[in-house]
Amino acid sequence: MTHAQNLAHAADLEAQIAALQAELDEMKAIKPVSVLVLWSENPHFEDNEAMSFEDFETTAKLLSKCIGHGGYDKTKITLALSNGDTVTFRVDLGDDTCAADVVRHYQDYLKTDEGAQYYNSMPEGGASFLDCMNSITL
Repeated sequence: MTHAQNLAHAADLEAQIAALQAELDEMKAIKPVSVLVLWSENPHFEDNEAMSFEDFETTAKLLSKCIGHGGYDKTKITLALSNGDTVTFRVDLGDDTCAADVVRHYQDYLKTDEGAQYYNSMPEGGASFLDCMNSITL
């Protein structure tokens, strides 16, 4: 092989490695799978109603538009994740448009100095909740 061929081969191998790493990262990503609506002030949801994450998000966004800003319907959900973990939290339909908004809010907050201080002051259970929220890939 010539030097130019070796360089081309090395570049090809690097591209293959990068593609495999991206595929591996995607496989490791912790993603929302389903939602259990524990209860809601919104009459559209029934207590203990289960649905896919996508269905919940679509419904929550529509309901939030109907409610509008300034009002909200408290909704307690358990989010099941692709790694088998679950996390329970409240979505305020109207203020938060969907579960993904709540997750993003926690993730963004934890990147701030105030969020880091809050995280460090939490007892173990609270830190576990925040770790779980921060691990979700949307």
